[in-house]
Amino acid sequence: MTDFNSVEEALNWMKEIKVLDDVEAEMTCPKCKREVKILIKNNKSTCSECGEEFIFNYSE
Repeated sequence: MTDFNSVEEALNWMKEIKVLDDVEAEMTCPKCKREVKILIKNNKSTCSECGEEFIFNYSE
C-alpha cells in the first residue's frame, strides 16, 4: 500500500500509473468540509464522515 500526504501527491503519482488502488490520502471533503483520511480503491473512495463518494479521474 502506498501512503500519500495529500490528494495532489496521489494525483501526481496517478499520472504515472493511471490508476489508484489501495492508496491512502488525507483530504478535506468538499461536502462536509472535514479533514478525513480516505482509502482510494479502484479510483474511488468515500468520506468516512458524511459518506460522499469521490471518483478520481485521470486525464492527460
